Amino acid sequence: MCYSLRATVLALALILLAALLCSSSARTAEESPAPPADDTPAQPPAEKPAAPANPRPSPRPDWHLGDWWITETHVLTNISERKGAANQLADKLFYHQWSVAGEQKVGETACWVVEIRAHNLPKEIVDDQKGDYLIRLYLNKDNFSLVKLERNTREREYRVTGERVNTNSQSFANGEAAIITSWPIMCPLDVPKLPGSWHEEGLAEREKEMPYTDEWCSERAMQRIQPFSTDIEGKSPAMLITLIREQWPIRTMLWLPDRPWWSEWRCQSADGKIENVWYSRMIDWKGKADPAAPPADGGATPPATEAPAPPSDSGKP
Repeated sequence: MCYSLRATVLALALILLAALLCSSSARTAEESPAPPADDTPAQPPAEKPAAPANPRPSPRPDWHLGDWWITETHVLTNISERKGAANQLADKLFYHQWSVAGEQKVGETACWVVEIRAHNLPKEIVDDQKGDYLIRLYLNKDNFSLVKLERNTREREYRVTGERVNTNSQSFANGEAAIITSWPIMCPLDVPKLPGSWHEEGLAEREKEMPYTDEWCSERAMQRIQPFSTDIEGKSPAMLITLIREQWPIRTMLWLPDRPWWSEWRCQSADGKIENVWYSRMIDWKGKADPAAPPADGGATPPATEAPAPPSDSGKP
């Protein structure tokens, strides 16, 4: 009897304790603040950046009438007057504007006509050219080899000053690379034989080192091609083309897919002397995508008036 009573009391105590615990838990739940509602709208998944447009398949340009670009050329000269004295180098700058002025046949060859004019001349220079072209290049529309070159220059400063105008032309028929040494180095006119691909696997073995005979002086020459997947600025792809001729300075050009012609050009004597270095680069061009790079004159632009149409040509030099 006594045992049964104790068991009953213990059971009632346990029931009462359980009730108290349940009541405390419910009260705690009511007093605890509810977590704030998340009103932030759901974000769509991040879009992948658009892939860059495919570059043109080779260094051969994709020109249209009216395309233009500006080059800046540095000519280093030794102005030291005493023989054996330390070199005193002067860096003279020349600016030129190139423009795709027309299309024309030279003989049976369809050509692009590229005109080159003096640009951003120093204020003290008298421009007797009145904006007329200095050089015309006729380039084969299929492979961009040089077919013909016309000069329309004067004898004095920057080839724009003086009463006398020198006009002559030179024809190139073999479709090979051309090293132009008959024009002052102030504006590089060399035209390589551009390959049909940027990439190593797209080049025939003979294209990587191509011996040829220079048509102008009948000397043996060599064109060397070095393709790169990226250049030092991370642009992809890139290509170095070097023109080598015995007893002449070595000429190297850097080609990039977003430029209408070579991006950089360098000419240096084989002995590496610093006073025999000339350097040119493209500083502006139609459709330029990098506004951060300042042009030479604060905003290089094409001429306000259209370039005169090239004269008709029967194919004769």
